[in-house]
Amino acid sequence: MKQRFLPAEEEYIKEDIFLRAFEDSDPPWNFVFRDVVDSTNTLAKEMAEAGEPEVTIVWAEEQTQGRGRMGRTWFSEPHQNILMSLLLRPKIPKERVYVVTAALSVSAVMAIESIVGLKPKVKWPNDVLLGGKKVAGILTEFSLKGGAVDYLVTGIGINVNWSPPEGELIYPATSLYLESGKRMQREHLAVKLLKNFEILYFHIREKRYDEILNKWVKKADFFGKEVSIHMDGRRVEGIPIGLNPNGSLVLQGADGQRVVIEYGDLMGSQKA
Repeated sequence: MKQRFLPAEEEYIKEDIFLRAFEDSDPPWNFVFRDVVDSTNTLAKEMAEAGEPEVTIVWAEEQTQGRGRMGRTWFSEPHQNILMSLLLRPKIPKERVYVVTAALSVSAVMAIESIVGLKPKVKWPNDVLLGGKKVAGILTEFSLKGGAVDYLVTGIGINVNWSPPEGELIYPATSLYLESGKRMQREHLAVKLLKNFEILYFHIREKRYDEILNKWVKKADFFGKEVSIHMDGRRVEGIPIGLNPNGSLVLQGADGQRVVIEYGDLMGSQKA
């Protein structure tokens, strides 16, 4: 059996690498580094409520209550992976929040391609896969004020040098170490990801939403293939043919009718 992480002494990231990389960013980027938090998203939301400006990055070496989508737990060993959240205050309608999730997942894919040399794919609605296994997940949460987005927190976990044991998750997981055979320096990958996101976030501020969604679609490999979406104990099957501006998935059913899916778990077809 493949080793799921490379045993090593605790290795803290070098904070100055982040600070130097973003010292000229506009607006200024603020970095908050923590050893242990319950959840980077939770801390980022607390900071948002306290009036912390954008862009604030919350990084943790360990989460005690890491969260994924739909209330699921995000597992990670300390000092092995990327665990961070971005506090943003984009002037976008709530119907466009998904574009931030899409921008972050595309940024992660491009960073892995550039730094590691692997070719990950995005999986609707918020995951990044390698060889069909989950290597990264994103959780985006937001608060409204007067019907508009007041602040938005988007967190990302990337399995860099460790991934959960098989059987502990509903979806198979892997890590960059498992797929490449090489231990990664997390801060270089994270900085590349954030630099990619900085460019895409500028597009969001210019309301160039479709450009980002088109990039996301190009990084997917399930369009045009039979899939099933699991939600609320039921299953909807069809062929993905598009993505709506709000991030909902458009399926074409066997009867030729189009179905819009707002949420759920995308799986391969269950047909024999």
